[in-house]
Amino acid sequence: MNAEKYNIISKNTETFLAAIPNCVQENIAFRKDLHGFLCTDEKATANYLALSFLDPVIFFNSSLWTFNSQLRHKHLPFILWLHQEIGVRSVKDAIETEQDRFFKKSRKQGATYINLGILLLYFLVSPDERFLLGSRKESLVDDGSEIKDSRVLGSEETLFYKLLYMLVTLPKYLQPPVYKKHLFMQNLVNGSAFKGEATNLGFGKAFRSRASLVDEAAQIDPKEAGWIIENLADTSPTSIFNSTTGPWGAAHPYAKLMTKYPDKVIELSFYDNPEQGAGRYTSPEDGKVLIKDVEYYKKIYPGRFDNINADTIYSISDLPTCFSFIADGNISNFGCDRTAWLDGFERDKAITPRGKSQNLLMIESGSTDMFFQFGLLEKLRDKTREPYYQGDIGYTLDENGYVYDTWFDNGGQNSILSWWGELKDSLPFQGHNYVVGCDISKGTGTTNSVAAVLNVNTNKIEGLLVTPYLSMTDFAEKCVALCEWVGGNVPPILIWEENGAPDFLKRVDELGYYNLFVKEDRSGKKNKSGNKYGWRSTQGPNGTKLEVLNNLDSALYEGLKENPRFSPLKIYDEQTVNEMEGYVWFEGKIDIGPAAAQTETSGAKAAHGDRVIAIAIANYGRRQQQPGNGSESRFYAENSWQARKEAKERKNKEQRDRGKKWWD
Repeated sequence: MNAEKYNIISKNTETFLAAIPNCVQENIAFRKDLHGFLCTDEKATANYLALSFLDPVIFFNSSLWTFNSQLRHKHLPFILWLHQEIGVRSVKDAIETEQDRFFKKSRKQGATYINLGILLLYFLVSPDERFLLGSRKESLVDDGSEIKDSRVLGSEETLFYKLLYMLVTLPKYLQPPVYKKHLFMQNLVNGSAFKGEATNLGFGKAFRSRASLVDEAAQIDPKEAGWIIENLADTSPTSIFNSTTGPWGAAHPYAKLMTKYPDKVIELSFYDNPEQGAGRYTSPEDGKVLIKDVEYYKKIYPGRFDNINADTIYSISDLPTCFSFIADGNISNFGCDRTAWLDGFERDKAITPRGKSQNLLMIESGSTDMFFQFGLLEKLRDKTREPYYQGDIGYTLDENGYVYDTWFDNGGQNSILSWWGELKDSLPFQGHNYVVGCDISKGTGTTNSVAAVLNVNTNKIEGLLVTPYLSMTDFAEKCVALCEWVGGNVPPILIWEENGAPDFLKRVDELGYYNLFVKEDRSGKKNKSGNKYGWRSTQGPNGTKLEVLNNLDSALYEGLKENPRFSPLKIYDEQTVNEMEGYVWFEGKIDIGPAAAQTETSGAKAAHGDRVIAIAIANYGRRQQQPGNGSESRFYAENSWQARKEAKERKNKEQRDRGKKWWD
């Protein structure tokens, strides 16, 4: 390359990028030609670095190299894919505008190299910069990496090794002299420096930096991750977080950060990798396939796919047999598309569903040990619908403090009661019987209290009353009113989680509601004495929480069958399905609950698991409630509050008929 040719390609960033070949061999030849000229011309070198700083894609595609010990050719010129180019430019923009960026990525998409490459460019051309590098262990940041005889010594998995590798593989004339010690490197020409730390509670507190890079953020303990996120907001104008999905899933502070700021998220998915994303297809239902990238198969299997069209659904029997498409309704792939590479990877490698969702598909829920299987949740999600009615239950108390009258108040979308059943004269069908299951909070606004209404005749959750603002006693009053309004052949069975809720039972007892769930022993016999009402949650492999959630899981599976063998259950609330998606086996102990509960520091229940427990309790409680006989007349036990109310009304009517006045 001579000055005339360089002047032609370097008119602007666009002309320079257009001149850089994407083929590896041609790219290497271009680099030799380019840098052979630049090393002899300081003015052209300054121009090249200026163009690279304006668009760092130039720097990557014409100067940087990558190292991968798993490949046959381990040293390759860095030639960015399109989705990587977007990431590079976004990080550069974030540093210039003092914003944050969050990388959500599949494994091995080059995110760490991308971030380090951008910071290396600043290290070379911008004086007196400071950059902080962090990972969950100090040994992953630096293990004493150093340059000796133009080679990098140390472990290739560390951040400083990658940084030194990119530095030492630059053209010699671009390499500045550096001072390197453990967890620190400085440019001896312009003073810019990198410092490394383990991402613990003290990360970033004592070091002011232009930008901070937190590698594998979702793998950091949630409590420490929360502190780090808060610290960096004060110590770095730009924080760059980079990670595959971690074992805490959507409950991790990093996952919540990405949900809160979606415009700052950079996705590096294997789908956008030209090799791994080729041959993309989906299975919209069992036995059916829709091929999105049919050109790939036409190229690989000449003549076999000539009559197959993209975006057309085919039965698996109508497709060529040269490629074994997986047509299972996407159940085995968490509802995501498949690719030819992914099918081969799963066939050749021992990868678990959790590993696939965490390292490839970037699915937070699948990255945890989900209690409810993804396939079940997807089928339940297909059944969800908007409630027929939304509103609240109104009621009055008589002079004795009993619930005197109840009614349904129509409301809007923010109403606390959603109803999926039919109403006749503003009441549920009185020929059926019901169970009301309750999960109770303190009513401070941080967690929901939920009452789930199960129709024992139809095996459906017909109502959900959800509120975070009622105190325990007020919620008890509301639940009694709900039971009175629901009615049935016999009053609904009321069952609740009694752990820490003595005031609930006390208020229910004051209101005179008697049809309560009676605790049972392991043989199914009801308790005869002592604290015998409600349901108590216990942990462990033989705990009652595992029992009721297992029962719920089985009932929901049965509810999807045309001819269930056991007691089925049907739900229609999408938010409940979303909460079920977050239920996981807790790390390090035999317990189940919302993934967010693992990151709680206060010991409080997670705010998004309450519907699931209420429905599970209602499902458990129906063992003490028989289906209604179809008769719409209500029956009340002799000692019930409703019977007492009606007796008082009869007495008042008799007095009026005799002409007796209230003041007599």
